[in-house]
Amino acid sequence: MRKKGFTLVEMTIVIAILGILLSISYINFTKSIIKSQMDSAANEVASMLKDVYENGNKSMDYNAYYLKIEKEEGTYKIKLFKNDKEVSVTEYKNIDLEIKWITQTENRTYEVQIENYIYFSSEGEAVLKYDKTQEGEGINQIIIISKSKNVSKKITIESIPPGSIKVE
Repeated sequence: MRKKGFTLVEMTIVIAILGILLSISYINFTKSIIKSQMDSAANEVASMLKDVYENGNKSMDYNAYYLKIEKEEGTYKIKLFKNDKEVSVTEYKNIDLEIKWITQTENRTYEVQIENYIYFSSEGEAVLKYDKTQEGEGINQIIIISKSKNVSKKITIESIPPGSIKVE
């Protein structure tokens, strides 16, 4: 007479299969969370850049509106300013930033300092300054990279039409 139920070997096989499936789903879940965080960060920075350009262009006062990027101990704070008054702040902990000027003949990467300012010129070009009083350098890309380096988002600032910003 045979007893009903599962043997210990059958139970062990089922648990092993479940463990494999859970580990695969966990890896995919964490990748999707990181990708979602990168999407959110890139879209928020792009939105702030659009605000800087549109408000500066509307008032024809290009120095009144700017982004300030602060870097301290692995955390980036991106602040939107209007007439030297903070309008909004966003803090990112698990990212790195790269700021670049890329053309067909040039590829410059600027180091993200403790304080960085991004303005728009009257021609619609984004300008990076390390000090609000200096001239600044033209930039056309901001790259947001996850700390694990496996996910990144690129914010491209187009010169034609002026102020055109896209996230890739």
